[in-house]
Amino acid sequence: MKSTLTPAAKLGNTISATTVDFTVGRTQHSVDVPAGIQCAYLEGGSGSGRWVVDDLSFLDKASGIYTDAENYGIPVNADNVGDQRAPTVR
Repeated sequence: MKSTLTPAAKLGNTISATTVDFTVGRTQHSVDVPAGIQCAYLEGGSGSGRWVVDDLSFLDKASGIYTDAENYGIPVNADNVGDQRAPTVR
């Protein structure tokens, strides 16, 4: 069963390139996120919200990393997100 995409509360872009480690189940991923990639702030959850990579164009769509990133999100440190703005209608 596919879940519903959480709407972004705001958008931003990564300030600098960074390597992000994230885990889905028992699978650990390490991803190099380029500077300038669009990120989305998702409100709710166990905390007050979190930034995740929104533009996955730098990943191979046939990879397991892409699937996990699309379904669970690649977390991004809020200190590395600039140009914050209201989301646009897609």
